[in-house]
Amino acid sequence: MKATKSKLLKMTASICLLTIMILFLLWPQLIKQQLIVGVDAIFHFNRFYDTMMQIKTNNYNYFLTNFGFDQTGRIVNALYGPIMAYLQGGILLLSGSWLRYQIGSNILLITLSFCSMFVLATKLKFNFGLKILLASLYATSPAVVVWISSQQFTGWGAAVLPLLFAGGLAFYDDHLSFQTSLALAVPMALLLQIHTLSALIGTIGLIPLMLTAVITNKRKSTVMFYGFLAILITLLLSGNVWAAMLDILPHNHLLTPWPYQNMADFTNSFTLGLPDTTNFAFTHGLIYWLLIISQLILGGLNWRKASAITKALLITILLFTIIPSSFLPWDLISNAIPSLRVLLQFPRRLNVIAEVLTPVLLGLNITEINWLKRHYWATVGIVGIWALASLFSAGKIIANQARVWDTDQVLAYSHNVTFTKSKSATKIALQSANLSAGLKAIKKNSVDYLPTTKTVNYTGKSLQFAYPKYWNLVKYQPGISKIVTNGTLNLKVKLITPTTITLPVVLYQNSQLIINQQHLKKTDLVLNSLNQPIIKKERSSLNIQLKYRSSVLFKLAASISSISWLIMIGYWLMRLITHFFE
Repeated sequence: MKATKSKLLKMTASICLLTIMILFLLWPQLIKQQLIVGVDAIFHFNRFYDTMMQIKTNNYNYFLTNFGFDQTGRIVNALYGPIMAYLQGGILLLSGSWLRYQIGSNILLITLSFCSMFVLATKLKFNFGLKILLASLYATSPAVVVWISSQQFTGWGAAVLPLLFAGGLAFYDDHLSFQTSLALAVPMALLLQIHTLSALIGTIGLIPLMLTAVITNKRKSTVMFYGFLAILITLLLSGNVWAAMLDILPHNHLLTPWPYQNMADFTNSFTLGLPDTTNFAFTHGLIYWLLIISQLILGGLNWRKASAITKALLITILLFTIIPSSFLPWDLISNAIPSLRVLLQFPRRLNVIAEVLTPVLLGLNITEINWLKRHYWATVGIVGIWALASLFSAGKIIANQARVWDTDQVLAYSHNVTFTKSKSATKIALQSANLSAGLKAIKKNSVDYLPTTKTVNYTGKSLQFAYPKYWNLVKYQPGISKIVTNGTLNLKVKLITPTTITLPVVLYQNSQLIINQQHLKKTDLVLNSLNQPIIKKERSSLNIQLKYRSSVLFKLAASISSISWLIMIGYWLMRLITHFFE
């Protein structure tokens, strides 16, 4: 009875603290109704509008965006966090406006990051007070806040990464089992469904921890067996992700995100002010810099007495503090490995590992260093002050970004953005219950994942041709209307005089174009450099359908992935029910 009452009190305390944090961070949106349209907002708003409309109209197309991105049939979500895109689309559907969506999405992010760090701290058996302080500290970190302040999707990856490291720590348990593999595989699969780059960065960040687990365990073969089993489970749970990539990437020339030639311009440097979470990637800021440096020093001084886990985390944090910094010649590295300009773009993206692990190292130092243990509650009090400072820092950043909504600028980030209406009309459109109105009022010149007939290398020069073409693709064309039925994009073309027209859609290798019930292959068509079909209109009207035919491999892998998730969820539900009735 006492144990149940204690658990209830702890849960109530956690919920109250989390609620206070949410109210403090999101008050500009909750009270002042200020929408934040940051650096990546327009791109992601289009992604989620597309999945929202799929859910709303029951017109599903996993590959083509038939509603978002001006209904051009381009592929985005299949290559970029597919399941998370549908989750966000569901939130948008329930919300009914961009502001309410943003509030709901931000609440989910803060809650997820708080809970995931709480799980990681629980794995290390910290006491309750320390756990909720570390969870609060992380939920207000620049790594997480970057989504709220500028809609950079790395924030969602950061929210799940603590679960990945908790899965890595499971390999230090005395008894390894199938559950050990699940503990690592499930968060990795979730990351792949959310943000592939975060999954890749997380995998690299896990290496020291997993190597240490193998080295320190007498049953090395057992650790390796369950590690490989975790990889296999991950592949099963993420089949829709990697199979879609295999369906698309080898068979198409795709335009890449902008390759930043001078990667050294986006490295880390020590700053005394607030972190930068409004531009590309994020910086630590004074609070996290002091936290990282102090814990590295304390952990280093206690190296001989430190546990194997602490040593592994120390090495990882040190590496992920040095690597994203200007200590490394990033321009030379990017010249040697040009693909990094597209895959990583900004070395600062690696900051997330240090921000995930430093609160954990803080907890370990408090529980392992003798003089800190002797003054335990005083030390925990200092952690509380640190968490409070991080909360105020995050609140300041969010408030500054939200304040722009009530200025003439309206958008918190407007570089490379085209307004099709006045800014006052744009603001009204974004407030409208008609969610497409805002997307029509602002357009961003974003060519990521569009197909092309040209060869693209890792330089901005090779992409420059695409931007004028993109505006022609998305501009309004009188006489052409679009509707979606049964997951198919239908175009009705009505022009007064016969003419040659460039259709406002793009074709991939597996795209299917049907004109007046005649199936046409890409080889039967004349295409421009963005794979837009150019046709000669000889009739008064044309009925055109655009479909996508996925491979047998994708259908099989996606089916296995769905079944695997159902089995996994059923397994955990059975364990939960069994535990409840014990």
